[in-house]
Amino acid sequence: MRDIGRAADGLPNHHAQIGLSGLLFRCWHRGTQEIDLILGSFAESSFACFDNTRLDRSEALLDCADPDLCDAIVRRHTT
Repeated sequence: MRDIGRAADGLPNHHAQIGLSGLLFRCWHRGTQEIDLILGSFAESSFACFDNTRLDRSEALLDCADPDLCDAIVRRHTT
């Protein structure tokens, strides 16, 4: 997720916007409605101001399984 927003010449980076749109889509279409609502809402309100590092971390987070994400969000630990 490099060069989000603008290319070196100052013009909008079309490929970066497609990547950001794809990331938003993945947040809204996880498969579990609860996680979709949490991640999708967060992504819409936050991703526009994220730098590349935060976007990369968010993308890596999407590779986690829904039960793991849900446990992490609600801070529920299984024993």
